[in-house]
Amino acid sequence: MPTEKSAQLEQLKSIVDARGGKHVFAAAKAAMEARGSKAPLATNGDDAERAGRHALATFDAAFLMAAVDGVVSDEEVDELAEVLALMTDGGASDDDLGYLLENFAIALEQEGLDERLSNIADALDTEDSRRLAFVTACGIAYLDGQVAEAEEALFSRLSEALRIPADEADILLDEIERALTSR
Repeated sequence: MPTEKSAQLEQLKSIVDARGGKHVFAAAKAAMEARGSKAPLATNGDDAERAGRHALATFDAAFLMAAVDGVVSDEEVDELAEVLALMTDGGASDDDLGYLLENFAIALEQEGLDERLSNIADALDTEDSRRLAFVTACGIAYLDGQVAEAEEALFSRLSEALRIPADEADILLDEIERALTSR
């Protein structure tokens, strides 16, 4: 019998897949394999595959949600690892995850939250890709069953950066909350 956490992760995957995530994360898997484990992370247009670029930005947004309180706990790292593995159908290794998280943390420290949000938004060049990133990142906040004030504040900043109207962001958040907390 699946645990509540695995059921939530499957539910999040279902929401993300419904927004085109299956294609985007399959491309990310291919991009990671082509790039190799120690090649520099591409940002804002350098990936050969556009969907791979979208997936990296989406996962970066998910990382920001986990890091917004200033600490990425072991539980959050585990959740991010599970989400990445689930989204790439097991194609992302622990090394891939470690590499991504390390680079995202360095970028956040060097650039700050506002610039990271701007870079993520720049990498997401379609409405669908921006909504996919928003849903994925906000889903991370709901996985532990409680949304912290810092996460709630990031919902608004993220929707603004991604040019998602507030009323639409509220609808998306309601969808995520219903799906991930109705257990």
